[in-house]
Amino acid sequence: MGKSVSISEAICSVVETAKQYLVCEYSPRICNNLTFLASLARFMRLDVQANKCFVCGPGNVSGLNIRFRLDGDTCRAEWKSSAAYMGYDGVTHGGILFCLLDDVMANLLFLKGEVCVTAKADVRFREPLGIGEAVRLESQLQRRRGALAVIQGLLIRDSDDVVVAEATGHFMIRQGFSARDEEGENS
Repeated sequence: MGKSVSISEAICSVVETAKQYLVCEYSPRICNNLTFLASLARFMRLDVQANKCFVCGPGNVSGLNIRFRLDGDTCRAEWKSSAAYMGYDGVTHGGILFCLLDDVMANLLFLKGEVCVTAKADVRFREPLGIGEAVRLESQLQRRRGALAVIQGLLIRDSDDVVVAEATGHFMIRQGFSARDEEGENS
């Protein structure tokens, strides 16, 4: 009897095969759609019991449950603060804001199939984020050399497009395997 595969494994296999035969520079829209499909398949494959990431883990009932996505060369997500994440009265705790920045940066690589860990991060808090306010999260690759990627992350308040916080993170890509190789592995 042959090896059984999950639907998500089958999708990943089909997507990777299709990407090998397409010339992405001539069909970037198709390649972006294939990358999204592969990301969705990897997410579907995550072991809910093992994936307890506070920011993006679907298995963490106390977590933020952020759903990241790739939009070209940018990783994006949205989030709305609540009283559960308060620091000073009426203000979102800075540690929560940094968690969001760290994960939007790491997911830029994870959604492309690479597992990484934060080696170093510098954060700048520019404005307080009030409870009940919504933000957009964005990250982009600044540079990469070997297993080190430098990524910039932004938290942008929806109501006025002001950057609330920003970070530059240095991420070490874990060599020897990718996000596709490990069930439940996440940033």
